[in-house]
Amino acid sequence: MIRLSAEENILVAQLIAGVTFKNKFGRKKDSISTEDALNLFQGAKLPDEVLLYIFSIADKEEEGYLDREDLGVVVRLIGWAQIGVQVSWAWVHRCMCLCVHEA
Repeated sequence: MIRLSAEENILVAQLIAGVTFKNKFGRKKDSISTEDALNLFQGAKLPDEVLLYIFSIADKEEEGYLDREDLGVVVRLIGWAQIGVQVSWAWVHRCMCLCVHEA
């Protein structure tokens, strides 16, 4: 489990507000599909390959969706990637300024 900053927590809450993953078992609370996340994070101005790699790091269970904690990992790693760091799991626990996301 990672410890998110207050700003990261706010951003994650804003991102999942209104975007929910539905699977055959019903609604998965506070999560989004990786497909929806790819569309959502286009404003980060990173190549799809980088975003998908970040999602693969965050989605530890490989379930195809990102929960609140996974989205915290995504937000943090996008912030690192935006300044040119080649992200990996090792960067998850290093606090970073928030990612820039253009609507």
